[in-house]
Amino acid sequence: GSLTKKLKLLNNYTNKFIKLIKFDGFACDIKSALNVTHISSYRDSLEESYDFKFKNYIFKLLMIKNSEVLDKNRIFTISTFWNAGKYVKECIQSLKSQTHVNFISYFIDDMSTDNSYEIAKEEIGKDERFILIKNEEKKFKTKNFIDVIRNNPKIKSNDVIVEIDGDDKLASNNVLERINKVFTNDEIWLCGTRWKDRSGNWGNYGKPNPERARSTVWNFSHMRSFRAFLFREIKDEHLKMNGKYFKGACDIGHAIPMLEMSGSEHFYYINEPL
Repeated sequence: GSLTKKLKLLNNYTNKFIKLIKFDGFACDIKSALNVTHISSYRDSLEESYDFKFKNYIFKLLMIKNSEVLDKNRIFTISTFWNAGKYVKECIQSLKSQTHVNFISYFIDDMSTDNSYEIAKEEIGKDERFILIKNEEKKFKTKNFIDVIRNNPKIKSNDVIVEIDGDDKLASNNVLERINKVFTNDEIWLCGTRWKDRSGNWGNYGKPNPERARSTVWNFSHMRSFRAFLFREIKDEHLKMNGKYFKGACDIGHAIPMLEMSGSEHFYYINEPL
């Protein structure tokens, strides 16, 4: 039946069977849990109480409710890489392991001279969420992002873009789930996080100040996520130097304008590595 009928059925059921459980350190009843997105954690909590049929029934309905949140945002990840043969497989694996599965990933080989492209192709396999591009000319990050985001009919204005360099990997399997949750708020246009190196050391960067993006020490590093329209609003000349698109410090080149356009009102920061 329809989602409305199923939720009505759940409400009728829970009116007779409301009990408090612990979820993420908070007390919540089953009705309020309908707004929770970390469904696997909620299921684990349910396993401490109630009979199996009831738990399974509630879990299935929570998954139905969660699909509303799951489908609210379309997430596109973009990874450019060059000679990343040692790392690109791990990057792809970190995406494949995500609990949030509603995403499309662009992987762009910017004329590698090693076997990066072959490794990426093998690891992607038949997973249709991944689009692998092999450049025939060197574009660098800025032009690659322009080509994927600006005039791509598959990417709508409000879709979420997540930057992941080809030699990086996501810190856990719920990163995209967390990013998706942030962007369920339509007023958020841009999201920043911390990062850590492969030894586990956190990068020496904190929360950037959108009101002073050009007058403070640069600290808007990885990982950045933003709505497509924000990138598209950057004037072309602001992504160039001496008439050519930025080849170095590309992330600074497009991140500062987006930070300024978002301002504090539309910027969200997660103070931990993702």
